[in-house]
Amino acid sequence: MHSIMSTTKRNKEIYKVTLVGSVVNVVLLLVKFVAGIVGHSAAMVADAVHSLSDFVTDVIVLVFVRISGKPQDKSHDYGHGKYETLAMTLIGVSLLVVAVGILYSGAMKIHLWLGGGQLEAPGTIALWTALLSVVLKEGIYRYSMVKARQLQSQAVEANAWHHRSDALSSIGTAVGIGGAIFLGQRWTVLDPLASCVVGGFIVKVAVDLLRNGIGDLMEQSLPEAVEKEILELVASLPGLSEPHALRTRRIGNHYAIELHILMDGDITLRQAHDKASEVEDLLRQHYGAETHVAVHVEPLREKQGPPENRRERGQDRWERGQDRWERGQDRPLQDRDGANRGTSTATLKPFTLLLLFLLAVTGCGQREAPLSAEELRLQHCWWIDSTTIAVDSLMEREALGALTAESWMLVDDSTGLLLSAKNADRRMFPASLTKMMTCLLALESGKLADSIVITDDVYVAKNSRVRAGDGYLAGHLLCEMMLQSDNDAAYALAKHLAGDTLAFCEMMNRKAAYLGMDSTHFANPNGMPNDSNYTTARDLLVLARYCMGDSSFAKIVGTPFMDIPLTDGRHLPCPNTNTMLETYPGCIGVKTGFTRQAGACLASAAMRDGNTLFLVLLNSKTLNTRFSESEALLDYGFRVMAAPATPK
Repeated sequence: MHSIMSTTKRNKEIYKVTLVGSVVNVVLLLVKFVAGIVGHSAAMVADAVHSLSDFVTDVIVLVFVRISGKPQDKSHDYGHGKYETLAMTLIGVSLLVVAVGILYSGAMKIHLWLGGGQLEAPGTIALWTALLSVVLKEGIYRYSMVKARQLQSQAVEANAWHHRSDALSSIGTAVGIGGAIFLGQRWTVLDPLASCVVGGFIVKVAVDLLRNGIGDLMEQSLPEAVEKEILELVASLPGLSEPHALRTRRIGNHYAIELHILMDGDITLRQAHDKASEVEDLLRQHYGAETHVAVHVEPLREKQGPPENRRERGQDRWERGQDRWERGQDRPLQDRDGANRGTSTATLKPFTLLLLFLLAVTGCGQREAPLSAEELRLQHCWWIDSTTIAVDSLMEREALGALTAESWMLVDDSTGLLLSAKNADRRMFPASLTKMMTCLLALESGKLADSIVITDDVYVAKNSRVRAGDGYLAGHLLCEMMLQSDNDAAYALAKHLAGDTLAFCEMMNRKAAYLGMDSTHFANPNGMPNDSNYTTARDLLVLARYCMGDSSFAKIVGTPFMDIPLTDGRHLPCPNTNTMLETYPGCIGVKTGFTRQAGACLASAAMRDGNTLFLVLLNSKTLNTRFSESEALLDYGFRVMAAPATPK
């Protein structure tokens, strides 16, 4: 109801503006014809014809805006907005016709003058009428243009330019008439010469209107800057990624936007619908309530093609296959060879019986294909045994309860045993733990030998050690990012690998979905504060375990100190911010992080007595407590793993 009332009010305003212009045009039309005839001015008569075209365009606007304001019906699913565009196109055509007429008339008079002919000098009444026309038409142009911008009306704007063209035409007429009156018979050519100059300007205005009008009628896309803004708006929403297949056009004064988005293929239909509705609401808030928005949702997992199992189901996949095979072995032969479907084994040929016997013995056709190395790696990262071991002693309970961290998760890597957790699924800011994903994508790109020069648009962080103009190999810049947690290094890598950070964030979110990080969304490559950059301790633990499965990644994050060369021959000493590599026995990585919003964070891995533990700790109180609390949790985990099993 609100949108209908708004459209009605808008149409009334358009009528009002157009009627004001029509009254002015009718008055000038009559005055110019009289002045042109009485004052013997052909230029004034031509100007009167121009005013007549203004009146015609006013009629066009009144008729077509009334039509375009109608709501959608059975024959017009997208409304009648195109009629306004058609009005703009017709105005452009009329302007072009008038301009060609003015040019032709002026050119013929100039040709006559050049041939020695005499041009009749106009009377002063024509001069005063031309000056009056300039004042009135310029005033109505400014009034119409202000209203066109307020109402966002293409037709009113096109009509405003028609008023301006009439004012300019009258200027040419006044110059020509004035020159002919005050400079004598020799200068009567100024009249047609000035009209030709004005005619050329009117041609340009007409061509611009026609180009825009025909472009919209032919379903021309919105400007590139608007389409980029649309993609950025949609990508800023959490829970979806990679808006693509964008199609845009104008329907009169409104936008039509169609696009595809990716979402987790395991969410419910209602959740997908709610998220698509959120996209529609965002775009309508930004571009107007009448904006037509169509959102097509695609499952992220099917598009990416990762293994179909989730982390909760990953451990069971091979076991289910084994169970099916074993059940097949236990069944009687006739159940497996089709006897229960009405086929008697006695009627089968000996060769068929032999084949079925071999299939039964070998289990062919019953056993699932072995998992690939990548599938095994994913299952290993996902598998967490949620039967958390209880803290036996009062001292242990008090020690863990005193930790300042808001969230953590501690897991034994080989068994997936959950040793300790607090708010592991609470949405948190990841700070520089984000750079684990940035590093992983950089390693997988295979572009570590590329040269990267730091540009001014990358150098933004005050605490960054990289400077505009510095040159690095991508692999060395990657080490600077991970060891020193350099934010600008992350931006430089993202820009080099994907062209811009928005495209790189899409890569990050696709990888996160592939890894089953369902509660994670990345909005930048370095973890700087952003409401759309969030995760959980559980998801980061999956990421850390997956990343440490890459030997190059593990080598980088497990290095306490590195000397990083620049391409100009200088060297940059680079100590690792993860001091646990030197202070905690058995520590093998992973990454530090800190912002005021995220607090002090740490992802760590350590090996002791044949056990490897992974820990993600978020929002600890200080930079020091993130290390001391991580050490306390790891110590606790190793004690649990070393303790003998207690009989149930």
